[in-house]
Amino acid sequence: MVAVEFATEREDVPVGASVSRETLARVDLPVIVDAVAIEPALSGDLSNTVFAPDEGEEEAVVDEYGSLERFSETTGAIVVMTGDVDTIVVDGEETTNETGTPALTVAGTGDTLTGVIASLLSQGLNRAEAAELGAWIVGKAGELATAERGNGLVATDVIERIPDTIR
Repeated sequence: MVAVEFATEREDVPVGASVSRETLARVDLPVIVDAVAIEPALSGDLSNTVFAPDEGEEEAVVDEYGSLERFSETTGAIVVMTGDVDTIVVDGEETTNETGTPALTVAGTGDTLTGVIASLLSQGLNRAEAAELGAWIVGKAGELATAERGNGLVATDVIERIPDTIR
């Protein structure tokens, strides 16, 4: 299994559509679950995961658990739901991140968030810290990109502003 072999050499594992219950069970690292990987991952051990759905991807979690708060409390997963205001849920408790701009609702910004969270985890932050700081960094980078380029952003515009954001 390639994902498990990959994970033995890493500090965390961002996963997409290829995630499986077996991968989650065999990987003893934080796993960031995004996009179409969310629904298949719901039946696995989620105690070491960060879920990063957008408002459209949230439905599978809410259908299964009733709410993001109950999902987090029941499974131990941390949730960073992106939207006009990002919602971070840790142990059933919700906080918000109000950095960002509507221009962030473009393809690739969820992947950018996943990558930033993975980077923060690999630097030693715990899942909750990485989720909260990751959402803030991407939101602030989006604000800087929008101020420079206007509302017609692509994900790379946001990525290019991350160094300025963390300085």
